[in-house]
Amino acid sequence: MVKWYGNLADNIAGVPHLNDAPPWNCSNPPPEAQLENLGSMYNSYGNLPFPGTFKNYEKNENLAELIEGKTVAFVGPSAHLIGLGLGEYIESHDIVVRVNQTVEIPSHRWNDYGSRTDVLASNLNGPSVSALQNNIGWVRSLKHIFCAGPSMWDRDKFGAIANSWGVPWHNVCDGYLFKAYKEIGTTSSTGLSAMIVLMNYDVEHLYITGNSFYNFGKCGVVYYTEFDTPEMMSKVNGQDTYAYRHDIHAIEPQLNFFDR
Repeated sequence: MVKWYGNLADNIAGVPHLNDAPPWNCSNPPPEAQLENLGSMYNSYGNLPFPGTFKNYEKNENLAELIEGKTVAFVGPSAHLIGLGLGEYIESHDIVVRVNQTVEIPSHRWNDYGSRTDVLASNLNGPSVSALQNNIGWVRSLKHIFCAGPSMWDRDKFGAIANSWGVPWHNVCDGYLFKAYKEIGTTSSTGLSAMIVLMNYDVEHLYITGNSFYNFGKCGVVYYTEFDTPEMMSKVNGQDTYAYRHDIHAIEPQLNFFDR
């Protein structure tokens, strides 16, 4: 029986593929259709073609050197950490990875979230790149950045900006991200995608916290308030959170995959 992933690895970061991929629960077209379209597009900002098929993950040497054999804390911005006092434990890890952070952690949040960011997992989309450009001093304090969101036709456009920061970074191939999306059944959040990336590396211990999958789909106040601009936080933490995100990043398929 021919599998949908062909001769590629039969797993996503150690999670075996199901015999049949789950139904596609996302307002975006299915992964195969998006990749086919992407692979046919002309690259206006670089010489390398865009991926048009599913791919395996390729380790990045710099990230491997940083995290393999190390204890790693992967910290999201979920509001449920407020009051738990986990900052000291987070800081006790060799490497702290944060997701879509664009500024330093405010000092009054250190007790719950820690203060350090060694590695940034970002979607590197337009708003994120702009915000990072505005905080370039903090960006240049990082040890590595990786793009864990679909870069699509902007891969080399935003890649040129990232190259100017002087920080080691790598773009996770869309062919691999879409292979993961196919197995998950939706376009996963940057947070889940980043977890998957990290699980491809031989770390001593991976501690995951601050990721609630939008309060397990209940929404409401999902991030601490200083995580982004007031305008953005009004969308993320407001009454329209479900409409703002769930048409693309369906929660249930992500929780099902995380449980596996």
